[in-house]
Amino acid sequence: MPPFDFAVKFLQLIIIKSLGLVMTITFTDDEWMELLENERKSAGNVYSESEYVYEIPTQIGKGFYRIIEVYSNLWLSIDDQQFHHDVFMKTFVNNHPLQFGVSTLGQYTHTYGVVGEENSFISGSGIQRKFAVSFRHLQRTVGLEIEMPPELLATFFPGEDGEMLPQLKFLAKDNDWQTLLFPKANAAIKGVAQQIINCPYQGTAKRMYLQSKVLELMALQLVPFLEGGRDAAGM
Repeated sequence: MPPFDFAVKFLQLIIIKSLGLVMTITFTDDEWMELLENERKSAGNVYSESEYVYEIPTQIGKGFYRIIEVYSNLWLSIDDQQFHHDVFMKTFVNNHPLQFGVSTLGQYTHTYGVVGEENSFISGSGIQRKFAVSFRHLQRTVGLEIEMPPELLATFFPGEDGEMLPQLKFLAKDNDWQTLLFPKANAAIKGVAQQIINCPYQGTAKRMYLQSKVLELMALQLVPFLEGGRDAAGM
């Protein structure tokens, strides 16, 4: 978005907040990230070597996004957010990595399904269709996402030949539409997700703890596919 257009949109948000209005605000991915980055710079927040924290601008709501590099090329994102307005976020067709996600509080509406406390999601690599996510005003949502290139599956969960397990190849596509799934989040999945969000450690202990918990969470989400394929998982 050109700087002038972004400044106009941000001014509109300030006016809307000052008037106490509730309305639907629409962002594209690029606009939202630019807004968060500008907020980070204005607040003087400094990145650490492997952790980034973005605060949600007070004109829109409250909360944060915390992004942590747990392994090389594997990023963990923890979000805790609540908006003053209905927020509609649009994503266009793009090349997408592999993602695992769990919502532990509240829910939001995805073009292809509802993600809430009873759901998790697996977003395979490949070409991602355009979609939108909507958040209701005053609805607090808390959750996490794990993002990585699909080839890391063979590193963390290798087959006997050291390559990616055949049961998981449907999650790794190059120039084809990605696989998008919204499996149920059982008690074990929700429990590990909560442990990740509430990690009690700092420094090296924190990194080691998150490394083990991230692998545990992915393993739990992949169990249905490893045991009986997509049909057995109810997909």
